[in-house]
Amino acid sequence: MIHVISKHNTAYLPKFTIFIIILISLFIFSVLIGRYTINFTDFINLLALKATQQSINAYTEINTIIFSVRLPRIVASILIGSSLAVSGTVFQSVFRNPMVSADVLGAANGAGFGAALGILLSLGDYKEDNSPAKKLLVSQ
Repeated sequence: MIHVISKHNTAYLPKFTIFIIILISLFIFSVLIGRYTINFTDFINLLALKATQQSINAYTEINTIIFSVRLPRIVASILIGSSLAVSGTVFQSVFRNPMVSADVLGAANGAGFGAALGILLSLGDYKEDNSPAKKLLVSQ
């Protein structure tokens, strides 16, 4: 049964609000903390300059770090995590079992086969150009 937040059903609203606040806090924390730490004031100044479309010459390094490295990783991790949560919820609702796992549909076996196939073909070996998969593709 799907619970929709409405005027009559506000029991989930405080929990939902807390989780959104935690998500936003961790998002900001992840943007600022890393190998090259960024001050919160510099981050706010960069956002203000980008919002007003002014020159960001003083913040070129920070702009590159945030928008080319950290932001895509953070957005990808949020999307992947939420899609895993949705797929787990769908599994639980389809099988009506709160303890259901991916083994029920054989998804774990398929993932294991894909990993073994990738290891066998050395698809993860991107540093060297002599992988069997590359040789197979080049020979044709």
